[in-house]
Amino acid sequence: MAIGMKQMSMIIATLGVLSFIFGVIAENKKPAAGTAISGKGVVICKYKSDPTVALGYLSFVFLAASSVAGFLSLFYPYQGKSVPQAALLRNTSFVVFLNIALGTTGLAATLLLWPTITEQLHITRNIHHNLQTDCPTAKTGLLGGGAFLSLDSALFWLVALMLADNTREDYFQETNVKGEPKASYADDEIIKSNRKAIIFNPIPADQSSGENNRSKMAGKSKPKPLNVYLYIPNIIGYLRILMNCVAFAVCFVDKKLFSLLYFVSFVCDALDGWFARKFNQASTFGAVLDMVTDRVSTACLLVILSQVYRPGLVFLSLLALDISSHWLQMYSTFLVGKTSHKDVKDSSSWLFRLYYGNRMFMGYCCVSCEVLYITLFLLARKETESLIDVLVNTATASWIYLVLLALLLFGWAIKQFVNVIQMKTAADACVLYDMNKKQ
Repeated sequence: MAIGMKQMSMIIATLGVLSFIFGVIAENKKPAAGTAISGKGVVICKYKSDPTVALGYLSFVFLAASSVAGFLSLFYPYQGKSVPQAALLRNTSFVVFLNIALGTTGLAATLLLWPTITEQLHITRNIHHNLQTDCPTAKTGLLGGGAFLSLDSALFWLVALMLADNTREDYFQETNVKGEPKASYADDEIIKSNRKAIIFNPIPADQSSGENNRSKMAGKSKPKPLNVYLYIPNIIGYLRILMNCVAFAVCFVDKKLFSLLYFVSFVCDALDGWFARKFNQASTFGAVLDMVTDRVSTACLLVILSQVYRPGLVFLSLLALDISSHWLQMYSTFLVGKTSHKDVKDSSSWLFRLYYGNRMFMGYCCVSCEVLYITLFLLARKETESLIDVLVNTATASWIYLVLLALLLFGWAIKQFVNVIQMKTAADACVLYDMNKKQ
């Protein structure tokens, strides 16, 4: 059975995800330090039995497998049809992402192997003549960073594969029925001479009709468009879901790792939009996936904050406002026949138009809101914290904290006010639709 591009994409993504999972687990399982046992002129470091080394090597193996599969997928002869490497390398975007994928893979491998080998050396060479040794372990954070880069590496290989597929389509469209490349893939001089020949030697009518028939046949054999599920922004959306799942699984065990995963997932929200515009891969499925991921991740964080702070009703109210306003906005958008819930040019509220019309302003409000929630989670020391006390203590600790907190609260307040406007505007649209329908 021949391997198709979809199957190859799934192999690359699966191997990359496995590398990420093993790397994150290895980072969490790594002990902070060993136990020093004093002997006669030596110190023996005893380390708890943990799978850090094995998991680190497994993460590296899956990274290597994902990268090898990614590299081979670019030049694999799908359906028995191969494309010259020279044709692929003419695509500048493909070359750029190929080098990015190679560089990311190398950096990820370094960050995975370095702490893994260091940890193995600490365990095997545990007898020290320095009586002041504190039985260290591998540097914290390297395995986690390598895990993230493994995930990024798989993503860049998929991007390169998509660009290679586009080049394949262009190449086969410019080949004749016999499968021989046309002059467009020959030398520039040959192209120029052929153009001159066409100008001074017109093609006979019967030959011209034959060329037209072959062009129609070539058009019919055009490959099918890339599956919407495998669009780059949608793949980023899947990775966001995975990062959020891991983040909330470890939120009470490792707050810093949770914050890092959550924030990276939030940053990817802007990244998938850029890829959608860059490669013309905007889709209704992608827009819904993006919004659902945003709303669910924010909702989960607000639920956690409602259990940490008192009064918890504040965060549950924010959750209700966030979900209801966006749901109403999406529903009213489809009722009036718009293609995007961000199309609010006809709104009477200048703030509403500014929020969705200015990316920088919208980005400031969204970042302020999410960073404020993450900061509150990091500041909580126990499960019954007073929200007011934490905010006051943070603001009075330093003028820098006061300024940062003021900026975050300002952006957060604007976003909540926009949510109220959004809910009211969407409700009015639904009511107006009902009135028009009855008339």
